[in-house]
Amino acid sequence: MVGTVLDNFDDFNFMVILLFLFFVLMGFIIIIIANVKNNTKYNMQNQNQYQYSQSNQYPQTTVMPQCNPKNTNGYC
Repeated sequence: MVGTVLDNFDDFNFMVILLFLFFVLMGFIIIIIANVKNNTKYNMQNQNQYQYSQSNQYPQTTVMPQCNPKNTNGYC
């Protein structure tokens, strides 16, 4: 049974099928590599942004004039 199925395919058709599968496999590998690189870049940007936001969580403030309750009716 298996021998008759393989005998019906000539070498050209078999090579075309193998080449097609090879290019599909290479395409998947390239997509996976590109995805990993993109995720790494995206994670680095988010990590840098997170560190920047953490370092600026309590920014340095300038010295503001003290509130004078007499001038603001007791409210500051």
